[in-house]
Amino acid sequence: MNPSLVLRQAASGPTFAPSTPGYVLTVDSDGMHITPKPAGGGGGVLISFNGRTTPAAVPEIGDYDASQILNTSDAPGGYVEDALNAIWALVTLLKVSGSDTTPGFLGVKLTAGAGLQLTTLNPGANEQLEIDVLTPFDITGFGLTGATLVLAGATVTNPAFAASYNQAATLVSLTDTEGNNDPITLPGTAFISPHAVTKNAYGASWGFTLHATGPTGTGSDTAGASIVWGQNVFFGSAVDPGVYNSAFANSLAATLKLGPQGTYSYNTLAGQSAFFWARTAFGLTVSNFFVGGFPFACSKVAAAVNVTNANGITEQYDCFRSDNTGLGAFDLVEQ
Repeated sequence: MNPSLVLRQAASGPTFAPSTPGYVLTVDSDGMHITPKPAGGGGGVLISFNGRTTPAAVPEIGDYDASQILNTSDAPGGYVEDALNAIWALVTLLKVSGSDTTPGFLGVKLTAGAGLQLTTLNPGANEQLEIDVLTPFDITGFGLTGATLVLAGATVTNPAFAASYNQAATLVSLTDTEGNNDPITLPGTAFISPHAVTKNAYGASWGFTLHATGPTGTGSDTAGASIVWGQNVFFGSAVDPGVYNSAFANSLAATLKLGPQGTYSYNTLAGQSAFFWARTAFGLTVSNFFVGGFPFACSKVAAAVNVTNANGITEQYDCFRSDNTGLGAFDLVEQ
């Protein structure tokens, strides 16, 4: 029997050797620690990594788990290489007794830290302890496959979602701001929320959170998406009716938006004026409108008019009209 440790990650190995000054490599119940050599010496094996021997500038790296060291975002960047080299040194130098043929004896007293997985190969024979450095689980994509903006008063039924992961999920669920918590059938890449929600207020939303867990030891992740209820902006060219009401607003082109900002194309024929209707709550004035970078000559001809949308929701709107008729084709910019 020839027990051994096998490091799964392929590498030729760094250069390392005893040195003074150097690093002290210790292993205790808290895990592996790499610290500067104590001034008085001792404290463990002194190791230098690829010629780097500046212990005074090196903090202890023992409090960083494998995933933190590997993603380099948390451990001190200049010494990540040192930490990995120390792990290599430990694995290549560690020896175990070959006198016990009990299956699994090699790994029975070892516990994998965060981001690691230990697997005993050939139990009871030439045992090997396989060390896998695990990739943290991540939701790489999540969103609705249908509309994320709907008209106030609309009922949204069974919204559909698509999700992707950097590795297969083992547990997936979907919660929402309506208090629902639904298990999702694996693989959890295409699914629906089996509910229907109606919102009447402008700006109301239905929020969703995807919860997913990866293979053992890789952790979990969450991601969010939402549906928002908006209102129409009405615009277009028409002969001035003299009466500015809901019917007139709805006779113009309607664009579903959360705000009035944008560019609107007109073609105002002889005798026609350009009209623009927006929610009173937006607080627009004539100074918000431009054509070709210059202020647009227009007037607010009606304020706080009750306008009812296609879903029966009534809200107050203001109506703006060009001061001139027959302006032809132009783009109106609302800022």
